[in-house]
Amino acid sequence: MTKQCFSAALRYSPGKFSSERYEKQILVPLAEYVPFEWCRSLVAGYGITEFYTHGRESKVFAGPQPISLSICYEETFPDVMREGRIKGAELFVNLTNDNWYPNSKLPKQHFDHARIRAVENGTPLLRACNSGITAVINARGELVDQLKAPEGVLFATVPQGSFSTLYTFFGDALILGISLGFMISFFLFSRRRKKKIFETNYN
Repeated sequence: MTKQCFSAALRYSPGKFSSERYEKQILVPLAEYVPFEWCRSLVAGYGITEFYTHGRESKVFAGPQPISLSICYEETFPDVMREGRIKGAELFVNLTNDNWYPNSKLPKQHFDHARIRAVENGTPLLRACNSGITAVINARGELVDQLKAPEGVLFATVPQGSFSTLYTFFGDALILGISLGFMISFFLFSRRRKKKIFETNYN
């Protein structure tokens, strides 16, 4: 049997001797996995022979405020976050390491994506970053609190209350349907306009 290694997050509850586990679904190409099999022989020359395995699903951990976990840049993928919301999550929790590109705008861009995910699904979000922006965001995408120093502990009240959104119900299908409708309307309008010009010039 092939050995499998996962990038995972564990959740421990007070009074329980067992843990719940979420396995990262979206791995970083070349850093956590090789996207093509033929690349394996190339990187093997550098001593890299093992990679992480993709997780299979979003999970929701039960509690007073059901939690959906994401790891690192998974929160930039709308479908991953939406799956957790559909399964009943009322709070998003993200664990992040943004040290890939130090002294860049990456941490801020990653944080902005996190706010969008909160707004899309009407769900508050907690971010715990060992390098990056550790913060608390409410369901409207507003910053509740943020760790100002590079290191330290953030004590903040967890935002209560989530609400249903059109994006949670329809996902990307809604905006794609609207875009397709505009494209069809534009095509029909242009065709009718060209026909009218032709009839005006030759009749």
